[in-house]
Amino acid sequence: MGKLILTKKELTEVLYKTTNKVKIIEGKGNTEINFDPEEYVKVTSKEYVNLMQLSSYYGIGVTKLRQFGGKKLWIDGNVDLANTPTKSLGNVGYINGNLNIYKTNVSDISNISVKGYVSDSGTPIEKRRLAAILKEKMDDAESRRENNEWNLNTTSDIEGVKANVLFKWLVNNGDIDTITEDEKNKLLELKKELEILEQRYNDIEDVPSNDEMITMLSNSISEVENEISELEEKQIDVYNIIPMTYNNYGMSMFEVIGVDGLENNEYSVGDNDEMDSGAIAYAESFIDDVGLDGFSSGYVDSYIDEDYFRRYFEEFYYDDISENHDIYFTQDDFELSDEQESYKLKLEEHKEKLETLKTEYEDKLNELENEIEDPEEYRIEYERLEKKIDNYLEAIDDADEKINDIVPDNEPTQEMIDDKVEQMVKDAEYDRVDKLKEFELDIKDFISISDLAQGYVNDDGWGIMNGYDGTYDSESIQYDSNSMTFYIMRLQ
Repeated sequence: MGKLILTKKELTEVLYKTTNKVKIIEGKGNTEINFDPEEYVKVTSKEYVNLMQLSSYYGIGVTKLRQFGGKKLWIDGNVDLANTPTKSLGNVGYINGNLNIYKTNVSDISNISVKGYVSDSGTPIEKRRLAAILKEKMDDAESRRENNEWNLNTTSDIEGVKANVLFKWLVNNGDIDTITEDEKNKLLELKKELEILEQRYNDIEDVPSNDEMITMLSNSISEVENEISELEEKQIDVYNIIPMTYNNYGMSMFEVIGVDGLENNEYSVGDNDEMDSGAIAYAESFIDDVGLDGFSSGYVDSYIDEDYFRRYFEEFYYDDISENHDIYFTQDDFELSDEQESYKLKLEEHKEKLETLKTEYEDKLNELENEIEDPEEYRIEYERLEKKIDNYLEAIDDADEKINDIVPDNEPTQEMIDDKVEQMVKDAEYDRVDKLKEFELDIKDFISISDLAQGYVNDDGWGIMNGYDGTYDSESIQYDSNSMTFYIMRLQ
């Protein structure tokens, strides 16, 4: 995966960690007992382990020491005896902690209560437990076989259909060598032959002087039994496919029993829809577990949640503009109110009338010499007209002053704020990554996990679910008059 920055080893560990299956590898404790001095002698786990070391891990001998007075030991703390030759913990009654007997020869701890967990991998205890589990699986498989539950012609169990798909795929892959019809017939003939030979052997076994015949029959029986054994080993069918108790992100999980080389292998089988939904679920789980650090920064940049980005910056700019509008608006951005516009218009109309009257009186003043000859009369009229003109000039100046005093309110309207917010958000959306860097915001907080998960699946495919080798294969099968295609992944 070119965009991932994890190493292959780290990725494999993550893939295993994030799979939604649980492997039971430890026995469980979870029993709590209060210390009773009448029944127990309390020792620390360190004291007990030291005594075990000194006695070459002879637990029975340790707990028989005189200082313990024949009472059970109540051990406080974790007891770690892993990889030691311990066969028995001795007369231990309770461990107030965890017990680790990994790869020891301890065969029974049924009389010991453990508060924490018990690690018993590699012990006879585990072997018995695994044998019991295997027997139960084999019994269940035999029951399905006897009832013909997974017959494709009659079954309605989709799990059985998937088991048939996996079986067919394993056969086609050469992982399972199935018995042919000729070999089946041969097996029946050999079993009949064996019955006859055994009957003849029983008939002459007690007859004197038949040693040579007995030897010949015994050899023949051994040869026939070997042939039968070889054929029966190949007599593997769909019921050797065992459904597992957990799934792989919604897809059925299977293992194979009774086939050399396939023990411990685990397989996932799903149809197209299950593979799609499973891959998305895996991708979301992977992102949740690893975080965005598992991807290169340039890759996740294209999965910014645009709606969340817009909401974030809308809220930011709305609050900031409302509180600091002087930063975002100049005087030119503000407009007069309707009342101010109406008053200004009236003043301008009044000023225009004053200017018209002033002009009329100026014209009269200019024509005065032609109308009045008497000097005194001319002077009086001239002064009167001049005074009128001055009054009009004064009134015009007053109107100008009032007009100039009409200025917009410096408080922005809601519409102005909304328009400015929209403008700022659009600018931010032009380069979202750059804007986040400018604001020193963590891009991880703005990533759409669902979109990133879908993109991860689109780019790298269903194989992301397979921590074993990253591959998957397909197999088609006829079921219910239709050809159905399923997808198989080996996961372990």
